[in-house]
Amino acid sequence: MHQRLQAFSQWLQQQHISFALITSTPNVFYLSGFYSDPHERLLALLVFPNEEPILVCPQMEVPQAKRSGWGYSIIGYSDIDNPWEFIYEHIAKRQIPVETIAVEKSHLSLERYEQLYTYFPTRAVLNAEEKLRQLRMVKDEKEIAILRQAAALADFGVEVGVQTIAEGKTELDIIATIEHELKKKGVREMSFATMVLTGQKTADPHGVPGLATIQQGDFVLFDLGVVLDGYCSDITRTVVVGKPTDEQK
Repeated sequence: MHQRLQAFSQWLQQQHISFALITSTPNVFYLSGFYSDPHERLLALLVFPNEEPILVCPQMEVPQAKRSGWGYSIIGYSDIDNPWEFIYEHIAKRQIPVETIAVEKSHLSLERYEQLYTYFPTRAVLNAEEKLRQLRMVKDEKEIAILRQAAALADFGVEVGVQTIAEGKTELDIIATIEHELKKKGVREMSFATMVLTGQKTADPHGVPGLATIQQGDFVLFDLGVVLDGYCSDITRTVVVGKPTDEQK
C-alpha cells in the first residue's frame, strides 16, 4: 500500500494539488487496503502531497480498518456527526493551504461536492481518476495471483453450471447451485448478477434469468464472475444440451 500511496502523492506534488479526496470503494481499497461498502455513509481517503493520509469511515468500521493493516490516522464518525466538519478540522490543524482538490468526478455526487465546497471553496477541482487508472493498470505479483484465483473460481462456476444442467431445471435453479457451490469455496460476492439463459433468450445480450426450463437441444448461456479480495473475474460460455445440430455448430 505504501508504494501506491507514494506514487499517488508524487502525482499530487507534480500537479500542485493540495489534497485528493478519494471516495469510491475500489480506489479506497486500492490505496489503503481497507475494503468496505458504507452504503449511504461517507467512506473517503484523504491523500496529501507531503503529509500522511487520513482514512474517513463510520465509527463502527474503525476496528475493521485497523485490522486491515491501515497504520495512519482515521476519522471515525457516528450517524449524528458531520464527517465534513471533521475533515475540515483535521486539515486546518495541519495548516495546509487548500487551493486545488482532486476528486473522482464520476463518483462524487453533487450533494457531496456541495458539502466539500462549503468547507473548501477552492479555485480548482481536478479529476484524479485517470491517474488512478494508470496506477492500477500495472499489477504487482499479489494482484496477479488474486486475479488468477478469481478467474479459476469463475471457471469452476461454469463447470458447476454445466454439470447441473438437466431437462426441466430452471435458469434460477442452476444459478442457485452455482452460487451455493462458490460460497462453499469462500466467495462472498459475485462480480455482477449471475446470468444463466436458455433457448431463444441466449441471444439476448443482457437477458433476465427466470423460470424458463432447460429442454433437450437448447443452448444454455453462462455469464458470471466473482469478487475476490476486491478484484473481479468475468467469464461467458455457451453450451448445447445434448448433441448440437449442424446449424448450432
